[in-house]
Amino acid sequence: MGTSVLTAANPLSRDFWAHQPPGVYLAVAVVGLLLLLIITGQQLLWLPLCAGLASLVLCWAWPFWVLSSLTLHARCLTPLRQGEAALWHVELRSRLPLWGLSLFGPLGLRWDGFIPGRSATLNLRARPLVAGAHEGSWHCSVYYPFNLWNASRRLPAPALTILPGLEPINYLPVPEPEPGTVRRALVCFDSQDEFNLGEGINHTQVVQLKLLANLCRALVAKGYEVCLACGQGLLTIPAYSGSFGPLDEALVQAQNTPARAQDLLARYNARPDAHLLILPQLLQQALLPESFPGQILWQLLFDEARFNHPLSRGKHQHKRLNAHHWQWVIEPQQALARLFYAG
Repeated sequence: MGTSVLTAANPLSRDFWAHQPPGVYLAVAVVGLLLLLIITGQQLLWLPLCAGLASLVLCWAWPFWVLSSLTLHARCLTPLRQGEAALWHVELRSRLPLWGLSLFGPLGLRWDGFIPGRSATLNLRARPLVAGAHEGSWHCSVYYPFNLWNASRRLPAPALTILPGLEPINYLPVPEPEPGTVRRALVCFDSQDEFNLGEGINHTQVVQLKLLANLCRALVAKGYEVCLACGQGLLTIPAYSGSFGPLDEALVQAQNTPARAQDLLARYNARPDAHLLILPQLLQQALLPESFPGQILWQLLFDEARFNHPLSRGKHQHKRLNAHHWQWVIEPQQALARLFYAG
């Protein structure tokens, strides 16, 4: 049988002292001077002893004084969208100089340069990689003076909404609407807890956000009226519309309201109003839903077994009664430009 031994840190070891802050060495020197003063009675030792004590107090108290009065206001000057660089305007202010201040913010924002005064305006850039709602905070730390002691403070940051990334879809296997007529597409968003696979940019919800956002844009450009069904209700985007802000917001916010795509389809497809039905499903749990004759059904199947694998593509087409039924297997980091090509 294997045994494990827990050993406490040995103050006499070299590794123990290598991980201590520099202020510890000054504190040890001050204690040594005090002992030497007591033993020898040499009064001249009072001068370096008082200098060391004053340095210890200043190095310990200064960072806390700076952080206690620190105020931070940050705002993003550009829309937060997956894969696009965003510019942040950060204003800092304190009653003491901000020497030695380091910032670590949400979405990887960082600043560790020298700030000469008591206030500063910083322009930082970040490139969010994961769409959706994100919570974060600002971690502020001060090492001045002399980098002997470190104090840190965490400031809250408002929740951030990262919009889905934009990637054009060049081809869609749907008939062009007749002049003067508008076809309707019913798009369902699956936000159930089971629809959470992968991590980061390979997360199923992140991939679904990007896919549906760009698919709705392509359908609207073709003259389709798009109805987005999610747990929060039904959102309609008119044909040839150029305003997709409400669509992106609805997709992100829908993650907070769990809903099964097939249940949404059954709720909002009570009448054969939609010509095209779009239904995301997990591949191994996919069921063929009820649809009206003449409707086109697209099943966007997310492959659980291969969702962390590189790009691969599979498509199937068959006819059911008088309705067309298409299936595409969706995988992470899949290029959308040629996703729906039939050939």
